[in-house]
Order: sequence, then structure tokens, then C-alpha cells
Amino acid sequence: MKRTKPFIVLAAVMIAALLLPVGAGAADGDIPVMLDDKVLSFTDAAPQMVSDRVMLPFRAVFEALGAEVGWDAETATVSAIKDGRTVAFVVGSKTVSVTENGESRTFETDVAPFIDGRLGRTYVPTRFAAEAMGYTVGWDSSRDTVVIIDGEKLKNEADAKFTVFNDLIKKSAAMTKDKTLKSDSSFSGRLVVDKASLGADEDIALSLSGTQRDVAAGTATESSGSVSIDVGTLRDTLLADPDMDDMQKIMLTSVLNAIDRIDYGVRGSLDGDLYITLGSLNSLIFGIDNDSWVKLELGEMASAAQMSMGVTAAMVGGDVTVGDIISIVIDTAYVDSVDAYKSIKAAIDAIELMLGDANITTSTRGNTTVYSSRTTGADLAGLTGEDMGDLAFDFEYSFEVTGEEIGDANVAMKLSSEEAGLTMDMKVSSVGIRSSSVALSFGIAGTASLEIEASSNVSETGESPVLTPPAGASVYGIDEVAEPIAIPAA
Repeated sequence: MKRTKPFIVLAAVMIAALLLPVGAGAADGDIPVMLDDKVLSFTDAAPQMVSDRVMLPFRAVFEALGAEVGWDAETATVSAIKDGRTVAFVVGSKTVSVTENGESRTFETDVAPFIDGRLGRTYVPTRFAAEAMGYTVGWDSSRDTVVIIDGEKLKNEADAKFTVFNDLIKKSAAMTKDKTLKSDSSFSGRLVVDKASLGADEDIALSLSGTQRDVAAGTATESSGSVSIDVGTLRDTLLADPDMDDMQKIMLTSVLNAIDRIDYGVRGSLDGDLYITLGSLNSLIFGIDNDSWVKLELGEMASAAQMSMGVTAAMVGGDVTVGDIISIVIDTAYVDSVDAYKSIKAAIDAIELMLGDANITTSTRGNTTVYSSRTTGADLAGLTGEDMGDLAFDFEYSFEVTGEEIGDANVAMKLSSEEAGLTMDMKVSSVGIRSSSVALSFGIAGTASLEIEASSNVSETGESPVLTPPAGASVYGIDEVAEPIAIPAA
């Protein structure tokens, strides 16, 4: 697949790690609605629960979201306009239209809008109404409370504080624009599971190795690779279990044989149709032959999910910002607590401490500008006001820029706690877009340890990525091989 810029990787990993942990039988009038860190006030029309869906008074909720609202009596249509986006609901109809940039799309809601005759107020489904305006919606089941988060506001606030890092991302993207790139990557590693954690007679060691080849042009991508896992020690240990019957041994052997070597492939467009095959894992995960492919309609999925422009831009490999990445994590997070906004804000503050303008030092060497930053556990403790215990943390990076070209980049992070038996050491380095390497070691005393090294070399190529599966290959839609995931509705 398209080679990911180190700046995007760094920001995405940190943001995801910090934000992802964010995590109905209320009577009418007893359903609080939180917008960010404030509880909305409904003076003359309270939220109602209809068919296990929270319905909100249209005018009150959209005005709270900063939208201009309207009512067309002839068509019984209520509408809301904000930031160039128009959402229109027709009373009694589950079909809703969303218009943006001159393009209109229609969607189906679970519950149709209705007019409460007692109050003379129009009610609309909470989740769809807020998400149609670009907000993230969640439900705190322990408090029977709707949680709405203004991700766009957080994005804009973040981008004002990450101008240096966003400029590095922009320069990196420009270096690959309008180019077809080929990359060859490889990795090797070793996972050791401590015998004490398993109650076994000896440690279980797994050796890992793999290669990957990518050809990418814009959003078009073709990847092929293989992963080998030496499961010999694991197989011997598990099959020696006296409590395992013959059928269990046959099934276990089948699984271990499948992961012994995995050949995979990805072809298609990141903003259109993408095809994947996982080789020997196809039968285990999808229930299809090893040579078959699964089709993901990413364009339609993004449209159906009403993804924000930031999320869509990031998915198709365009210019992204730290704020866009924050939007991705917020938009895809499962928000299930009234404290979600507070947790997100605290995480963004921590990210700002490490990547934000205020903590970046600039120096020059001839025509080259060097940006560097370092954050320690003491810095984090000062931000949060919490006792870090014996946790030691050190994060630093440097990037060199000459004109519009990114040169050497280096990132290092160390984390350790003697009390928890935790150690982690990660180093990432790259030379422009031409090469990169990663070294990672991670361990928890008495449990497991992992060491991985990876490298990648990138060059321009005259090849074009192949976008479809081989002729004659069986292709299945994702809905044919995967059970839909039920997402609670607010």
C-alpha cells in the first residue's frame, strides 16, 4: 500500500493510543444531553425515548449546535444549515437529505421525525441529527445520557497549536505528489511468552519475519507480502496438553498450519473499491478459499458513515493535519461516558506537549532547519498534576528541512516501570521518502517480551499498480463474509 509518511505515523500512533480508551430505559424528560462538557437545557420540549431511540426537539438541539434552522409548512420539512452543510428532515419520513458543496445525498433513519401535538414541537433522532452535522454521538448507559462531541471544534483548536508539525506533514505529502512509488519492506522479530504466565515447563518463543512490496500512485495501491511465524515451540507445548482430545488437536494443528506462512495482497483505490486476500487466513476469518478476495467499497462506506472531510482526506492519502487525525479517532471512537470530552481534551493537551509548537526548538545549519523536541515523565506529571510513581518516560524527535525537502528524521521513545515490570524502547528513523527503519522492544516481566526490526526502501517507478484481483479469482462482498457489528444508538 502507499508508503505512509513518518510524520503521519507518529501523530496517528500517539493520538490513537491516547484517545482510543475514551469510552436505555430513561423516561421522557429524564434524558440529559451533554454537548462537550456542558448539559444542554431544553426549556419547553424535553427529549423523548421512541422505539429505543432518543428523539430531540429539532429547533433546540440544532440551535445549540450553532445551526440556522428553518420550517417549510407546505412540505412539512425542517432544515438546519451550518458551515455550508444543510440537513433536511420531512415529518413522518425516514428519508433524510444532506447537502454539501452542491451535492445532495439521502439516508434512512431508524425512526421518522414527528410532531408532538401537545407541545407543537418537531422531534428528530439524536444520533443522525448530530452526526449529519459532523458531531460524534455516544450514549452513557450508566447515566442514561446522550453525549455529543464537537470534533470539528477540537480539530480547529488543535491545528492552531500544531502549525510546525502540520507544515512537516504538508511538505512530506508534496514530496510524493504526482509520483508512482515502489517500496520494498521487510521485518523480523521474536516474541517470547514467559513460562510462568502459562504454567508451562519452558518459555514459548515465536520467530516472526515478513516482506512486503508496494506500488502506489495517488490513492491507487497494490501490495503483496508474506508473513512467516515459526510455531514449532508453541505447537509442541500445546499439543502436549494431556487434557486435549484428538479433535481439539486436529483443529489446533489446522490453525497453526494456517499461520505458519501467510501470503496476502491488497489492490484497489483508497477512495473507491479495495480488494484484499489473506491467503491461508481466508478460510479461518472469512470462510472462503485461500485464493479468493474480499471487496471493500470504501467510497460508499465513507459516504454511508457520513465521514467528515478530515477523515475522508486522511483515508485517501491527501494532505492531512494533526487535527484531521484527531477527528478520525474521535469519529471512530465508541463514546460511552459523560467524561469522554474531558478525557479527549486531556489527551490532546498531552499530545500538544509532545508535538505542539510551544515545545519545539528550532535551529539552523547552513540552509537546513532542524526542528526538535523532548518530553519527559516530569513534563507529563506537571501537565496532569498526577503522581507518575516510578514510571519513567522519555520522548524526543528531530526533523531536518532544507527548502521544501524533508531530510533526516529521528524519533525515540522510552518507557519503563520497575514496579510494573514494564520496559519499552522504540526508535524510528528515515531519510526523506527514500528509506526508513523501526526498532522496537517491549516487555513485561514474567509475562512476555517482543522485539521487532523493520526497514523500507522507496523509489520512483514506471510500474502502475494493479487494481483488481487476478482473472478468474472469486470475489466476495464484505457483507457476504462478515457479520454486521451492532452499534448502540443514542
